[in-house]
Amino acid sequence: MERNSGYGSPRWADDSRIDTRRYLGALKRNRRLIVVIVVVVTLLVLIVSLVLPKSYSATAKIIYDPESALLGPPDAESTQRQLSTLSTLFNSPQLEQAAAKQVPGETPESIHSAISITVATEANLLEVKASADEADKAAEIANAVSTSFLQLQQEQAREKLLATQASLEEQIENVGEESETAEAQVEALQNRINHLEVQAATAGGELQLGQEATAPSSATSPDPPRNTLIALVAAIFIAVLVALGRDQLSPGISDPREVGRLLRTSVLAMIPYVGKRASRKSATAAAIEHEAYQSLSASIQALRPADGKPRLLLLTSAVHGEGKSTASSRLGRALAQAGHKTLLVSGDVRWPELHNLFHAPRQPGMTDLLGEVNAGTDPQEALASMARLIDLPKVGGTKAASLHLLTAGTPTTDAATLLASGATSRFFEFLKGSDYDYVLVDGPPALGVADIQPLMAEADDVIAVVRLDRVNVADMVNLQEVFSRLVGDLFGVVVVGASVDASPYYLGEKRRVMLAGSTVGEDQPKTSKD
Repeated sequence: MERNSGYGSPRWADDSRIDTRRYLGALKRNRRLIVVIVVVVTLLVLIVSLVLPKSYSATAKIIYDPESALLGPPDAESTQRQLSTLSTLFNSPQLEQAAAKQVPGETPESIHSAISITVATEANLLEVKASADEADKAAEIANAVSTSFLQLQQEQAREKLLATQASLEEQIENVGEESETAEAQVEALQNRINHLEVQAATAGGELQLGQEATAPSSATSPDPPRNTLIALVAAIFIAVLVALGRDQLSPGISDPREVGRLLRTSVLAMIPYVGKRASRKSATAAAIEHEAYQSLSASIQALRPADGKPRLLLLTSAVHGEGKSTASSRLGRALAQAGHKTLLVSGDVRWPELHNLFHAPRQPGMTDLLGEVNAGTDPQEALASMARLIDLPKVGGTKAASLHLLTAGTPTTDAATLLASGATSRFFEFLKGSDYDYVLVDGPPALGVADIQPLMAEADDVIAVVRLDRVNVADMVNLQEVFSRLVGDLFGVVVVGASVDASPYYLGEKRRVMLAGSTVGEDQPKTSKD
């Protein structure tokens, strides 16, 4: 579709391209959800870590000396294999029973569940780690298991040597006395027995208790600082995934250019949103907002000049609360202060806001005027009796300006029928022949209500007001379908909530100095919304 003349005809970007700004915008839009998830998960883990029973760990170290166990020089592979074999022996029921006898109140089953063995092949160490609900008990269990293991290994080694010695002695008895080699055989066997007796004296010497376990000064688990840090990192990751997943289900918008691309029109102005929490640089924020509306007014005067014929501009939005009433009031002020005779009409008769912005009575107004026109009253006469004159302050050296305001009027139970009546056509027909330069209509939202259709039919141009944190991609697609069906091309879009850099160009000298030094701390004014 060709778009209307504005700021040129941009190249539409491919909708399927990956845009990093979309993901960053999704995180920004869901920042409150992210904060809630991170805080809740982190606090929950911290509380659980604080209330869980404490567990203490103590470690005893057993040194394995392969040179004492082997006749020849040890190699790394055999040493590692022997350490792995020794680590499996800690699960023997005999060892668990022996250790349980040394620790009061413990059973073989509790010993089995309390210990864990780690092999440190680089240092030839067996680390016996014991866990218990008391620090002293953990150290006692680790030492009991270690000493019991060393005793059992020594006993088993001696038993093997004694069994071998008995076998050799039996062989000596069986050697024949008449054999020529009997004497030599007996001597060899006796030498082996003597060697075994020496080995029996040092049986199990390759294993030594290198370090006794001591009672730990603090609990091993739970570890609140560590658990909280892990929970924080995990919660941030989960929160980001939730935010991005939520945005995929209902994609939001953070880039004003994306709004223009979806609505296939020009971005006439980007208005910064000044919320309740703004607490710094209030004058700067107000100046940026004021300049944005001045730029919007200048764009309209350049693209839709007042050439003796009134220009009827309808401002609408996708949903309620996007700031169209504020945009209408600020644009009306700017046009009036520029010297143009301007009428501001509250076409949103269900949820009007203009009368609040100007501190004017709601009625009589639009609904009352249409009722009188339906009854046969001349539109000019009805407007003259109901329109209010709003005096505006001087701007620079210009004279004081006035803005004509027609508020919403008496509430009605059937706004759509009233706006669709012939009175609306007759009223706008009169306005098109009046001496106004600009007629701005603050219309109702375009999605979900029928009130907007008769107003679109009468307007010369339609401007969409889009607040980034209030709409999503689906809203923009639906809004574009409404516009293409009812009015064809949009005149342009005003984006509220855009990130706008603070240029000191249009600020006073004092404000430029303060902005450069970031010394302002006043509260920012709140931007009104519908």
